[in-house]
Amino acid sequence: MELMNGISVIVCCYNSAWIIERCLNALLAQQVPSSVLWEIIVVNNASTDDTERIANKVLQKGHISYQLINEPKAGLLNARKCGIRAARYSYTIFCDDDNVLCDIYVSTMYDQMEKDSGLGACGGLGIAEFQMASHPYVKKYIASYAIGSQLDNVKANFLYGAGICVRTLLLRKIYSNYDLLLTGRCGNLLLSGDDSEMTKLMVLENYRLSYTDDAKFYHVLPSKRLTCKYLINMFSFYYKTAMKEFGGTTGDLAGWFLQNCELVMLFLTVCSKRSEER
Repeated sequence: MELMNGISVIVCCYNSAWIIERCLNALLAQQVPSSVLWEIIVVNNASTDDTERIANKVLQKGHISYQLINEPKAGLLNARKCGIRAARYSYTIFCDDDNVLCDIYVSTMYDQMEKDSGLGACGGLGIAEFQMASHPYVKKYIASYAIGSQLDNVKANFLYGAGICVRTLLLRKIYSNYDLLLTGRCGNLLLSGDDSEMTKLMVLENYRLSYTDDAKFYHVLPSKRLTCKYLINMFSFYYKTAMKEFGGTTGDLAGWFLQNCELVMLFLTVCSKRSEER
């Protein structure tokens, strides 16, 4: 299928009944020029709650072309592949189910991609919305939650996946030509690294990465993600992912250990506090 000039917004969902209505309402409120064609694609990834029913109800009340697709094989990568196969337009935004995009997000990303044919992907600016008071360490490591400006990310040939806009054909090529090692989140497992792998492969294909702080979105962080325990689990999966990606060479093991030292200190701090409480 030949792609038309425009933009597809893919929302991958797993048990998203708690937030999907707000996410989709923000998409329906987008201020997109009539000259720009676009669509919404919701990929229901093995959800066991009311995600599909709620999503369908919300999308039916709008006037935006949409697709609601089921991907039974769990894993963010599987959901994204499913969505990118269905995409009809030249650019694709991956909007996470807990992202609430500002009303100019789609048009801003379209403009960024249109003006630079060498751009493989463009990232936005994530703003944290806490649903409860967070642990101090959460705020210290807030960038790990896809929050903040991405200047340093771009310098490291990386963009976080939340809100990222990519060239659809480029990502189809990557999915077809490379055996990707990292699946992204899978059900309740905090697997990660798929966005890093994706963007680094874009650079390998001789495309550049960029970001714009004009494309803002709220990243809604529920109470379960704001605890020290969750943070430790997330970092544990980060480093397991890194070992899988890098293959465990001596240099990578040393780098992993140096990064992991702070995680170990965090773990020991938590253990110490628990001992004091006893």
